[in-house]
Amino acid sequence: MIAPALPVAAPAAPSATLRVSTIPYAMVSVDGSPFAGSPRSYELPAGEHVVTARFAGDGGEAIVRQRTVTLRAGETQSVGVTP
Repeated sequence: MIAPALPVAAPAAPSATLRVSTIPYAMVSVDGSPFAGSPRSYELPAGEHVVTARFAGDGGEAIVRQRTVTLRAGETQSVGVTP
């Protein structure tokens, strides 16, 4: 009797590390994730990602900045965002 073949696991998507820092302090989000304080590191799949930083502004209105970054597999990239 021949044993059934075991299922083959799909290879994990290549990942990269994105380090986000802001000056002054801001809340950051990557690809629509919940906002969290900075500096912060994210393990992400290789490819294009959108970084959003929300800074406290004068008069209570937030200043929002966005940046698009492209990560290669295995890469660690640092991004700084300012208002």
